[in-house]
Amino acid sequence: MRKVLLGVLSIVGIAQAASYESIARPDSLRCSTCKTVVQAANDHIKDEGVLKAIDMFFQALNAQSQTPYTFADSLSQLILTPDYFCGKIVKLCENGPEYKEIDSTDAIRKILKNKQPHMQNNDYIDTIYKQIGEDPKPRKTLKFVQIADPHVDFWYQEDVFADCGYGYCCRQQTQTGKGSILTGKFGTLNVGCDPPRATFEEALKFIKEEIKPDVLLWTGDNSPHDGPMSSEERITYTLNQTSQMIDNAFSPDNVEIFATYGNHDAFPANQWNFKTGNKAIQDGIDTYFKWMNKDQRERFFKTGYYSQNVEAIKDREVRVISINTGSCDIINKYLFSVLSDPNDQLQFLVSELEHLEKVNGYAILIQHINPSQCSIPYAIRYQAILDRYQHVIRMNIFGHLHSDRIELSKAYDGQQSAIGVMHFCGGMTTWSQGSPSVCVYEVDEETMLPVNRYTYSFDMQKANKEGKISWNLRTNWIKDLKMKDLSPSSVSEFALRLTQDKKLVQDYNKRQYRYYEGTFQLSECDLYCQRDIYCFIVTQNLQEQSHCLGKETVFDLKNDFLNSLIQIIQDPWVEIIKPKKMIKKNKGNFFGLEGN
Repeated sequence: MRKVLLGVLSIVGIAQAASYESIARPDSLRCSTCKTVVQAANDHIKDEGVLKAIDMFFQALNAQSQTPYTFADSLSQLILTPDYFCGKIVKLCENGPEYKEIDSTDAIRKILKNKQPHMQNNDYIDTIYKQIGEDPKPRKTLKFVQIADPHVDFWYQEDVFADCGYGYCCRQQTQTGKGSILTGKFGTLNVGCDPPRATFEEALKFIKEEIKPDVLLWTGDNSPHDGPMSSEERITYTLNQTSQMIDNAFSPDNVEIFATYGNHDAFPANQWNFKTGNKAIQDGIDTYFKWMNKDQRERFFKTGYYSQNVEAIKDREVRVISINTGSCDIINKYLFSVLSDPNDQLQFLVSELEHLEKVNGYAILIQHINPSQCSIPYAIRYQAILDRYQHVIRMNIFGHLHSDRIELSKAYDGQQSAIGVMHFCGGMTTWSQGSPSVCVYEVDEETMLPVNRYTYSFDMQKANKEGKISWNLRTNWIKDLKMKDLSPSSVSEFALRLTQDKKLVQDYNKRQYRYYEGTFQLSECDLYCQRDIYCFIVTQNLQEQSHCLGKETVFDLKNDFLNSLIQIIQDPWVEIIKPKKMIKKNKGNFFGLEGN
């Protein structure tokens, strides 16, 4: 334990030493001493001994493994730089850059300041849905298919123990001679395993032959949840394999494919370095490039985000904007390696939406992680962007949760008016609970708004018994959930019904996980579950969600210290104000910052 404490407290110690040692010295000497000591710490933060101490500290906190180097590397990029540490944290240097905290209210006001007059009522999308509903003529639609969270396990073995006693089973090397559940041909529920290649192949075949999509949206998380068994090479292999399988299935039919990556596509999981990216992803995306224009490939390689037009739409510019949610993922240790707008992600999003607004175009947003699992400064600005460009954004698609859900985006108008709908597809994985599924959106071609949504799934127990998969329509969202349409007001009304109708809550909960009788355990949705479902739909960030659920605090420092610490460090964002002699001509970005 002494080694752990020494490793963890060494950074604090050197700062105190710099301060005490120079307390009687002039300010310039105190500053220079601090910078010298901090630079020395920065030079050695990634030494083997320090990394071992960090790892022991993580283990003591039951924090995620495989991240000591990431943690140290992130510290070296900002917090342990001489200017920031000595000027901002211990305040021993006065003549360097000034670090000014950005008020969130001011940031929101700046984003919304040019909101167009006809958007002020915050009913723009509702009005379009009403017009669609009143149109007596047949309307042309397109089929958008979403593949979410495949988590394909290419090392899955049939007829081995699924309850092997390890953290991850269903492989030959996890066979211990103990257990009572044998793995099936297409996967195994109720245990910690992901689906095999055969299931993913059958899903692609079903989409190709039965759904016949016009556009395919692939929202990431392709590698299994195998934790310590994972490696950079395996994740890269999985990315290459899954992308090649998708390309082989749909490129010959000229189906447009748009992809983003998930937190489990990175190694270590959830980590994206805003300076260098993530090697596991970058080495595994050659096939992705086939689906992109040349000018977007370099951007995607460096930043993990890009945008590209939907070629199927000829009379208007419709652009898919693929967002890198590694820029906001609260488990990404690199979040505290930058001062604001990590990866310049929001600046990029705004620039794309500004362009589409000018040309009267539409945006389809695809991303992996939902805003309530993002850092709060990011989430509240993202919400403001959805408010400002509510007339441009026509679809907003997510994965990550392994459950079929919807969520409202709301305006900053004092009334929290519903202005848009976010869609979450449950996906292919069998990890935890939930049957594999595919999501289909019926999209009105003229307005590019989804007019219905369908979830297709299959009974795993039956499929393994019969040796074949029989896909079926599990949920017709409008018909089965008795919704008028998929407009913001209709979803708001549905959320209210969930608070009043226990039978509806139970049905919706089963549909979230594509439950089939006898396939896996699903507890009855109690009052807390009911509240949780409601709060997810009507809130936009972790702070709002916590308050909705009646929690006293947003952060759980006792049970989730490290991730809570990252949230606290990230909030608020900080602006660099350079001394006059340091300032160069710079127009600044959308958020009024000089850059990271």
